[in-house]
Amino acid sequence: MCHLVTLGIDKSLGSGLPEFGGPRRGLAVEPSRNPSVARLFPPGDVLLEITVGGCSCGLFPTPRKTDHDESERRRYQKKGWSAAKIERALQASRSARGRDHGNQNAQRFREGIAALLQRTSSLRLFVHMYSGAFDSEPVSSRRSVRMTVDEYQKQHGVLAEDVLVEIAG
Repeated sequence: MCHLVTLGIDKSLGSGLPEFGGPRRGLAVEPSRNPSVARLFPPGDVLLEITVGGCSCGLFPTPRKTDHDESERRRYQKKGWSAAKIERALQASRSARGRDHGNQNAQRFREGIAALLQRTSSLRLFVHMYSGAFDSEPVSSRRSVRMTVDEYQKQHGVLAEDVLVEIAG
């Protein structure tokens, strides 16, 4: 099971996308062939998969449940941990999650999106957790969301699964 992010851009931009650095120095950009993904995007979009090492895992953070700390706190309390020890563990967990947002590939991906928006007025992104073949697994979208590039950057590139996200420059 792997995440795959599909990028939809205007045909005029082509499919080379130097903004992502290429597979040797950055991220791989390949055409998307999944017909159910294609139905989610506007007909004029070129669809491309952005990957590193064959999938998109690690290219973007996903939304965290807001009750993460509380569920962890309850788990530690059941183990009999002291309040001070629990707080230290929660702080360490929050710090580790913060470092995840800054990994090099995720940063390249965010920078590539921002750079693309210098050449076009908008683009679309769709993330799905695949359990089968990228080219043939049936995929659907729960909803679509519009945001500005500033909003995208303020949320550190967080992308929800199965939501078509349009980002405008």
